[in-house]
Amino acid sequence: MPLPHQGIVEGMDERVAGTDERLRKVVRFLPRLAVHDDTGAVLASRKVSGQSFYTQWPVVASSYVFVEASCIPCVGSEFVGEIVMSSATSFQDEQARWRHFLTTYDPSYLDASPDWKHLTVFRRDTMTEPFLVPCAPFEGCGAPPEPPCVDTTGRVLTYFKTKIGYETFTSPGAFGTNHSIDYRAIDLATGDSVVLGNFTVPASSKTNTETDNGFATTVGGRYVYWRQAFRGTKCSDLTTAKYYDIQHGEQAGDGGGWNSYLMYHASGNTLTASTGRGLSGRVGVVISDDKIFFQESCGIICMEHHQ
Repeated sequence: MPLPHQGIVEGMDERVAGTDERLRKVVRFLPRLAVHDDTGAVLASRKVSGQSFYTQWPVVASSYVFVEASCIPCVGSEFVGEIVMSSATSFQDEQARWRHFLTTYDPSYLDASPDWKHLTVFRRDTMTEPFLVPCAPFEGCGAPPEPPCVDTTGRVLTYFKTKIGYETFTSPGAFGTNHSIDYRAIDLATGDSVVLGNFTVPASSKTNTETDNGFATTVGGRYVYWRQAFRGTKCSDLTTAKYYDIQHGEQAGDGGGWNSYLMYHASGNTLTASTGRGLSGRVGVVISDDKIFFQESCGIICMEHHQ
């Protein structure tokens, strides 16, 4: 379907957010969410917290639109909000503390500021905010936070920084924080984070996390696929939390080693670059039947499931 009236957003990043009776577009314009109908008329315009929509896209789920943006202070998150997690006395207390951190300049909370809010949720019908998701900054090194992902049951999934020991889907600890980064669902009634389950697999069987190496996510069946160019491709079973290494650029490097199904080199993660324009940011895998597709500097890689 061609996008109408493209001239009104010429030179801006535009994505189709969803359709009902009218075509709706989300456009980047000085962090505002604009909703247009099929004539180009602006139906609503709302301010979004953040400094840029660069490499971002909106996610439409249920009756909401989820909009990610880079945090205003910096495009990063290392050791931001440590006092929130270290002082939390319970799972619910931590969520209340994160909301306080994201809505105040309380000097007793180092770095506390509304400027750290990066995830904004709007109702689709009224374009008002139903709740504040207690989602702290979780990405770093110039990479904007990854947008949420919707699983096959309709859950909206994203990353949540959390006190070490409160994580359930990921392994304890994370680079860039003294605590953890868990992967959870967003409660669509309250905005609270909801753990994906009480899993019994050992921590060594769960995926690890890093504040400077986040993954774009795609759900296929009962698996969530993790993808980024440097750390490669993996997946986790949403029903057990067990993760599997799928692909990595090198077998040994960056102080570690991998045993993925596909690796290009023994060491030295270098590939011949194509003449095409590279994509910035984290780009998730595309799933089609028994195949997954992902981008590398040399082109698009296709892997198929072997029975």
